[in-house]
Amino acid sequence: MRKRIYLENHCYFITVNPYKKRKIFESDRFKALYIKTISYCRNKFAFKLVGFVIMPDHIHLLIIPPMKRTVSDIMHHIDGVFANSYNKANVSSGKVIQGKFWEHVVRNQKDLEEKLDYIHNNPVRAGLVKRSEDWKYSSFRNYYLDNNSVIKIDKM
Repeated sequence: MRKRIYLENHCYFITVNPYKKRKIFESDRFKALYIKTISYCRNKFAFKLVGFVIMPDHIHLLIIPPMKRTVSDIMHHIDGVFANSYNKANVSSGKVIQGKFWEHVVRNQKDLEEKLDYIHNNPVRAGLVKRSEDWKYSSFRNYYLDNNSVIKIDKM
């Protein structure tokens, strides 16, 4: 198993997948629940949220962990809180989020801009909307329409 490398004060591009690739985020109810979970965990851990998109079958986040915290600390907490809330809402139990997430250390400003473009165009590429600004659960509106939409972003 690959050991994760952590760099303080760096931005991480993260991909989260639901367990068994279920499309649990097709429902706006569960997209909103994930946003609420991010807000709760952000208050607890004080990480910066630089960008995001919630797709029906996966999520991309750009986050900067605070000093003394790792990406794994933060993602473990987000995934755990969300899974508990999701199972409670569905009167179910079991895994909700795939155990491992994928992460990439953002190397420089160009890399950050590429990741933001990728995130913001994801719903268009998937055929969910014609324009990025039409996807509510993305940071596109925060960056280009000066609108905090569903959650405040820490712009870089």
